[in-house]
Amino acid sequence: MNRKIRGTLLMFISTCLMAGAQTLNSPGGKYQMNFSLSGDGAPIYTLTYKGKEVIKPSKLGLELAPEDNLYSGFQITNTRTAAFDETWQPVWGETRNIRNHYNELAVTLNQPATE
Repeated sequence: MNRKIRGTLLMFISTCLMAGAQTLNSPGGKYQMNFSLSGDGAPIYTLTYKGKEVIKPSKLGLELAPEDNLYSGFQITNTRTAAFDETWQPVWGETRNIRNHYNELAVTLNQPATE
């Protein structure tokens, strides 16, 4: 099997295994972030810009000690989205008004093995 087909197949399988997928779009819609859990409960995210993949599926996690890790075994317990849009004026600088406009996604995870 050539590398291109193998990579496509692995991408398809990992996409099928993702659980609890969440999607977040930027205010202008140019960016799209996807968050999910793999089949073994590993947090994964991807980022696209104008439909083109900028960040391929990437795992999130921490290793605290060899026997303790925050790589997998997670369950999504809650998700929350919010939007924020404000304009503020700096005390000095070349720009009179600065716009702070974003959407956010907060995901609460639980790792039952650590309870």
